[in-house]
Amino acid sequence: MPTLLRSLRSLRWGWGLSAYIQLSEEHSHRLETGDPLCWGERHGCSYIEYLVRGKVETDQSNLVPVDARQLTDRQREVLTTAHGIGYFEYPQGVDAGEVTSELDTGPSTFIEHLNAAQSKLLDEFLSGV
Repeated sequence: MPTLLRSLRSLRWGWGLSAYIQLSEEHSHRLETGDPLCWGERHGCSYIEYLVRGKVETDQSNLVPVDARQLTDRQREVLTTAHGIGYFEYPQGVDAGEVTSELDTGPSTFIEHLNAAQSKLLDEFLSGV
């Protein structure tokens, strides 16, 4: 039965990633939640947060690649901070004021970076749909 690797978190770089990676049965039985996945010395290790073992949908026509490298470092920081403290949760976990405090920036700067990052990612996503 294939395994989907669903979520990674990098302690070294402070980022999170949700990804679906299909692994063969031969390889998936070796993985457990909390196991490190190392990307080389430069990028450090990430740790598995969720493993989903079960039947995998073979139709991948709904997968759309998004290149996050188009974001500036600041846009990435704004997105990961806002996401990490619950800004995008429903109902909303925190408001913009709490995110700006965490980022030590003003509301207009936060909104500017957030809108630019969301626009870039949505443009990329919607162009692939």
